[in-house]
Order: sequence, then structure tokens, then C-alpha cells
Amino acid sequence: MALFKTSLQKSLLIFLLAILLWMPLKLNAGMPKAQSLLQDMLLATKQLSYEGRVTIMVQTPMRNMVFELMITRKAPDKRRVEIISPIEMAGSGVIVNGKEISPLPPNKDRKEQGKFMPPFSQPDQMDELQNYNVQQLLKNYKIRVLEGGFVAGRDTYLLEIEPKITDRPSRKIWIDKEKKIALKVEQYNAQKVLQRLVTFSRIAFMTDIDDEIFRIQRGFFDMKWRPKPTEREELWDQLQGELDVKKINEKAKFKVRILNNLSGGLALQSITMVKFDKGQNVHLIYTDGLTFVSLFQSPFDETKRERRPPEGPPSREPFKERHEGPPPGSPPGPPMQPDKPEKMKISGVNCDVLQRGPAFIFRWYKEGVYFTLIGDYTKKEMVKIVESIIK
Repeated sequence: MALFKTSLQKSLLIFLLAILLWMPLKLNAGMPKAQSLLQDMLLATKQLSYEGRVTIMVQTPMRNMVFELMITRKAPDKRRVEIISPIEMAGSGVIVNGKEISPLPPNKDRKEQGKFMPPFSQPDQMDELQNYNVQQLLKNYKIRVLEGGFVAGRDTYLLEIEPKITDRPSRKIWIDKEKKIALKVEQYNAQKVLQRLVTFSRIAFMTDIDDEIFRIQRGFFDMKWRPKPTEREELWDQLQGELDVKKINEKAKFKVRILNNLSGGLALQSITMVKFDKGQNVHLIYTDGLTFVSLFQSPFDETKRERRPPEGPPSREPFKERHEGPPPGSPPGPPMQPDKPEKMKISGVNCDVLQRGPAFIFRWYKEGVYFTLIGDYTKKEMVKIVESIIK
């Protein structure tokens, strides 16, 4: 009898385990594949026209910033973003009409209140989704497709994107089941802390949107005094196939350090020529599929560097030449912030290190080229990436 009870208990246990294993498989049986869902999302982001209200929460070192926006988008390349709140910025925003971009000033009665507010410069918080590299994403991240419930009154799938490599950010994306557009995005840093939330509270898909609301009006003084946009020339992107390094170097007029892959599964995505002031830079973007790092390179003649006092002492002290770290002066490239940088030696090369919110900036000089690496990874991961570039 005891033997019979033991056998029955084992059978019941096996049956219960089978049920528990079967249920997730049954629940996920009707789910789309992560790859096809991501590809549909990328297409929808470029093809759909809509009007919607969006809430954005951004985590900063000082406080959380919350914006309410009204976004009108007409595919493929027209957008109008207006701030609803905070009230001090109401009415301000940006218009994108093809390659033209123009800021919207705040409402007349809010100009005085809003003059000390930070400028709102991002044309569309969902734009970064267009840059996802699906193949790299599947290579470097684990993706689960789940039921997402309702967002802005619409049924969704939930993509949970977790890194296979430690110390990397993660994402959660809610995708409209019918339209395949992303309706909500949660961005987490490597410590699993929510850094940014973007979510539609309502959305209406439209086929006929008046082009007049995207018209950019500029007066005489606006045209005369508006700063010229940064000059850019696309040299290569991943869709163009094989990279012609010789052609890139001829365009840049110096030997560009080009690696197809960097530490941590980062693959080269694009190369652009950029001019900051009088300096000429080559901007390489690397991606692991979800996140990006920027590598700026520019020629710099160390023998012609200007003499100036080292970091810290008062200006009345005599000028001294600094012999360590990146060359002093104003090197071509994204301008260094005024904070005193941390000094590090990586693979025998002296580097300056700065932190801007979640992003780290590494700068160094080697063999006639000035390098600037910018990324949202941890300091430890950024050091590994610098090592892979220097060696």
C-alpha cells in the first residue's frame, strides 16, 4: 500500500510539472517572433501618420523631468512637436520638414517665464527606434515577446530586451498589435534603474494631415542671424555593403582608424564627415543593435599645439607646457566641457575622462589623431572599448 501511495505521488508530481511547463508554451503559441515584430515596428515608425499626446519622464542626477507633448507626424519625414507642460515651456517645440528643422518659440505670454528653461531639442522621442539593428540586437540581447495589455487604449505586445553581456542597458517596448508602432518605451541603465519613460496617453492614426502645420516660417533677421547647421557628409553606412577604407581616408585627408567591430559586440554602422567650427571630424557610429557609441576622429599636429597653463592654477601663473594627456588648446572635435577631467592611462596612452549624466566621454591623442569616444555604458565597459581601439 505504501508503495502504491509513493508511486501515485510521483505520478501526480510529474503531471503537475508537465502542466507548468506546458502552460507558458501554450500562452506563447500565438505570439509573433521577435525578429518579425521588430522589423514590422521599424517599418511602421517610418510609414504611419498620426497625432498623439506623449508623456516623457527623464531621470537626471538632480531630479526627474516630466514633459507632456503633442506630436503630429506625417510620413515619411514631417513632424511637429509642441510642449504642453511644463507650463513655462508651453507652445515651444520643434518642426521637422524633410531636412529642415526649426524650433517653435514658447507662447507669447510664457516667454518671460520660460526664458531660463532648458531648450527642448529632440524632435521625436521615438526616432531612435528607427536606428535599431535587428541582426545585432538578436546577437547581443535576449528578447521575450509577451502580452502587453492596453496602452493609449490599444492592445499591445511587450518586448522585454535583456543584454547577454553584463553592464549593458535593457529595454521594454510596448508595440501596437494592429499598427505595429511602438506606443511605450522604458529604458533602463546597466543597474536596472529606469532612466527614461516615453508613452502615448492617446493616439489617432490619420491619412490626411495638412502640410501647412509643418511649414517653416523665417523672417529676414531669422534668416540672417540663425546659426548655420553643422555641415555633414555621409561617407558610408551598413546598407552600402563593403567599406572602401582608401576612399574614406582620401575624403578625410588623414588616416582614419576604422575597425569593423569593437569590444562587447559593437559593429560599425555608419561613417560621417562632420565640421565643428573650423575643425573637420570623422564620426563613426557603432551599435550592439540597441545602444550606440560615437567615435570622433580628427587630425591634430602635436608640434603646433598652443602653450597654456595646466588645469587648475590661476591665470596669473606663468604658462607651462603640459606633457601628458590629450594635447591642450582647442582640438578639433566636439568641445570639451569645462569640468576638470579625470586622468587615466589605458594601454599606455593618457586619456581624459568626463561624465555627462549616464554618458562617459573618453578623449586621447595618438599618432597625429585626436579621438573622442562617447557612450552610455559603464566606465568599466568604456575602458574595454577604448582598449580595443588603441591596441
